[in-house]
Amino acid sequence: MIEVDGAYDLHVHSAPDLFPRVADDVRMVQEAAAAGFAGVVMKNHFEGTASRAALAARGVSGLRVYGGLVLNRYVGGVNPHAVEAALRLGARVVWMPTLDAACHRAAFGFGGGFLAQSSGLETQADGLDLLRDGRLVPEAREVMALVKEHGAALATGHVGLDEIRALVAEADAQGFRKLILTHPYDRAPGLTLEQVEALARPAVRVEFVFCSITPRWQFTDAAAIAHCIRTIGPARVVISSDGGQAHNPMPAEGYRRFVALLHAEGIAKEDFRVMCRDNGDFLLHG
Repeated sequence: MIEVDGAYDLHVHSAPDLFPRVADDVRMVQEAAAAGFAGVVMKNHFEGTASRAALAARGVSGLRVYGGLVLNRYVGGVNPHAVEAALRLGARVVWMPTLDAACHRAAFGFGGGFLAQSSGLETQADGLDLLRDGRLVPEAREVMALVKEHGAALATGHVGLDEIRALVAEADAQGFRKLILTHPYDRAPGLTLEQVEALARPAVRVEFVFCSITPRWQFTDAAAIAHCIRTIGPARVVISSDGGQAHNPMPAEGYRRFVALLHAEGIAKEDFRVMCRDNGDFLLHG
């Protein structure tokens, strides 16, 4: 068995939430600490989690607990003011739109939720697009500059391929080296191996998550993810759980299972140190 001691999970969900969750903040953090994780980042599609993370961290030792912010319409969309406040409160990951991204809306036929779980805020409204006349909107460039200034990481969320390409180009222009390509094989963004390979570069970490291969999602499988890891190299990859769904195991357990499945697909033991520990440490603290 591959040990996950010292790993960072940059993508965990817990209650309170509008989606059903397997555990609340405190229990999720306690389970991660007991499993030997070095740190976790709490994510919520509807609100910032920096303050929640600070409170949840009080009950554990040896585990760093961080919050983040997702730029959905509930915080004003791609809103630099909300981003600056979140970063000043300690957020370490900012996600571009997820449930409200135009790509998510096109992929699922609606915004605000998933086929596998409902938030109660599903909508047919137009989704958020980071491009205007083929160029990245000024607010997105400002958000990246703020994230860079605070040494945090920026994740692509559920935006589409053209928007991701624009974010990668902007990262190159700004000298920003902490861009996370969020679960590329999920329905949103729904990328191919060739597209991921073209986007993988020193400024980008490709995030693969356990949730992508679980029964009620099944966007891909461990074999396809392992093949991509071998193609682009572990230095370009970060492993997360994206766990916390009520029908899935605890995030820490899901992460452990994901690592075991990837190892069974031929990913070498030494590669997990890079993908699970070193890259997460750089994105949060580098």
